Amino acid sequence: MLALAATLLALPANAFAQEIDDPRVFVLWLDATTLDDWAATGPGPLAAMTDAGVASVATPPAILDPIRAALAAAETVGAGRILNGAPTTDRRGTPLLIGLAAFGLESAILSGAPETIPATVARAFGPVDAITSARFARADPQFPGGARTNVTAMADAVTASSADVVIAQIPDVLVAELSLGSDATARASWVAQTVERAQTVLAAMQEAADGTDLVIAVSPTPSGPRRAEHIALGAIAIAGNGVPSGPLRSPTTSRDGLVSLTDVAPTILAWFGLSRDDVDRGALPRYADAPPGFAGSAIGGVEGEGLERARAVEADLIEAARAHNGAARSFAIAGIVLALLAAGTVLSGRGAPPRPHRFPRGWRDGLATASVAFVLYAPALLLAPPLVAAIIAIAAGMAALAVLGRERALIVALLSCTALPMADIASGGGLIAASALPTPIAGGLRVRALDPVVLGMILAGVAGIGALLDRMRSDERAPLWPLSWGAAAVFLAGTHGAGGDVGAVLALAPAALMLAVIVAGARLERLAIAGVVAATIAAAGLVTLTFGPALWVDQDPLIPQAAVPNLVGRRVDVFVDQLSSIWLPVLVLAAASLLLLALRRRSLLGRGLWGMPFFRAGLAAMATGAAITVVTVRGGLAAAGVTAVLLAAAAFIPLLAPER
Repeated sequence: MLALAATLLALPANAFAQEIDDPRVFVLWLDATTLDDWAATGPGPLAAMTDAGVASVATPPAILDPIRAALAAAETVGAGRILNGAPTTDRRGTPLLIGLAAFGLESAILSGAPETIPATVARAFGPVDAITSARFARADPQFPGGARTNVTAMADAVTASSADVVIAQIPDVLVAELSLGSDATARASWVAQTVERAQTVLAAMQEAADGTDLVIAVSPTPSGPRRAEHIALGAIAIAGNGVPSGPLRSPTTSRDGLVSLTDVAPTILAWFGLSRDDVDRGALPRYADAPPGFAGSAIGGVEGEGLERARAVEADLIEAARAHNGAARSFAIAGIVLALLAAGTVLSGRGAPPRPHRFPRGWRDGLATASVAFVLYAPALLLAPPLVAAIIAIAAGMAALAVLGRERALIVALLSCTALPMADIASGGGLIAASALPTPIAGGLRVRALDPVVLGMILAGVAGIGALLDRMRSDERAPLWPLSWGAAAVFLAGTHGAGGDVGAVLALAPAALMLAVIVAGARLERLAIAGVVAATIAAAGLVTLTFGPALWVDQDPLIPQAAVPNLVGRRVDVFVDQLSSIWLPVLVLAAASLLLLALRRRSLLGRGLWGMPFFRAGLAAMATGAAITVVTVRGGLAAAGVTAVLLAAAAFIPLLAPER
């Protein structure tokens, strides 16, 4: 219940909205620029804003095409949820792009886009057919594409406007990218000129604003070089009465110096004292059956060195995003190779099981040692880059085997997989967010601590607890161990700051309860376990149908709010998208190695795990949790794949090199 309650809460902590008279909001829409571009401008209005409140901003998935990327960013701001530039309707044909226009705010949209480029920013503030955009493009044969923004005329229009929300879009960098392609040197020169000219418009905004107004500078579209690397990261700076002089943050990300693009719309509404319930349905009768439900939260801030903190967070996230593919592939390939080699060795009967000794001797002993090191490789990837993590895991694995023996080393390795990520989520330490292994979301960046890969690691803890209890079976309080672990894991999985994933809760709780029931002396048959899986999946479907918008949308900035059928369909679409990922073959091969052993050499499996009933129960609980995640968790194949290779490594170690 605690986890469910935590999942339902969306806390607008640190929001700086206040009760003010006649507020206005000014937005400088400076596409395809970065914090580094802003910092390089030197003294001026933009530098002053970055000294006030600044952050990196997680944007929609990084799309290479500049126009599609700009459309996706604009739609995300307007709809208050991540959209990718695809048709903005749900499966019933209901338009999703209603967002800010449904609140009766008068918007003045000033765009420097030439006629050849859609007025993308218009899509941020209402249906395209209900918005007209004033264009301020001027011919300039020296500029790539032959046109650029007339910043002087735009600044004059900002000063003359009386609209509630004044948006000035300067798309010159996007225009240059269309012409220059991947010419980084030429692009850098035009970016510097564009940012410098944009300060004229920003200065006009600051002069027009008074103490009740909010000024936002935002780059909602990632720069071309970042899109090429699938890094979806822009920039934002906010100035206004009550905005702290330091890094921005929001409950969506729970990180100083990082917010989500879905937070922009709630921040604008909060400045006007509006909430998502204040929609003017009469103004937009076409869209009355799909009221806006913003996925983000109002942005707040904390005191401190804003720009330096935001750039440090950005550097960590970019490094992790660049390292992800290598880390994920190295982990997946190492796990599959070890599982197949171990299965082949055990099934063929190659080599006699080694006697206990401090250092590996022979093929089987070497495989057992490598399997322990592999289990340690997962938490090591949260601490270091892949190569360094591999060295740490091998050294730690050999040291643990030498000092503790195989069974205790396995217990330590499995518990490390669960303890490190859980401690990081609980403390907000940021290890997960800056590491390479967890699956990137939002097109290359993570804004939540709990993701499928981390969930797969946490599930390994149930087998570790089972192995630990095998060494202390006389303890009458033994069932409290898996229950305590399950309560902590479920609570952390349900908290908003960790991601608030109900699917994770529904996977972790049955795994913990299953082990606790067995430890208490009950016997669970295969049919009962299958029933647990089916009942949990059915419960997930019931929760989706009953509480869909509250549980699956508001806590998840990647899922559009719409009708329940669209939520179910969205889950199906995400599952289908995963079928092309590396985790599907990982899951299939790891599961096949274990099933082959269970079917062909069941007696060998029984002898190898003899005297370890709770460890066997823990492995079964891991498998149960993995099966549930495939259906209940967005990106569940990744969670199941990680769990499967860790389960295979743990199961084969006692068979390769038994201590009993």
